[in-house]
Amino acid sequence: MKTSLMHNSHLPLPAEVEWVRPQRVNAVNEELVSYAQAYAGTAADLDEALEGAASEHLRRSRKGP
Repeated sequence: MKTSLMHNSHLPLPAEVEWVRPQRVNAVNEELVSYAQAYAGTAADLDEALEGAASEHLRRSRKGP
């Protein structure tokens, strides 16, 4: 019995690529919103050390070198 491999040589059309990326971005955004809502008000809601470090970084980066 002879077996042959099938190859999918389909290349995405630019319109498909333009559609897929926003769909992925939207899906990630929805997951982040869901996570934030689920953990709001819990210990996972705010990392005080991380917030302090981020605030300090922003203050320094705005002042310049």
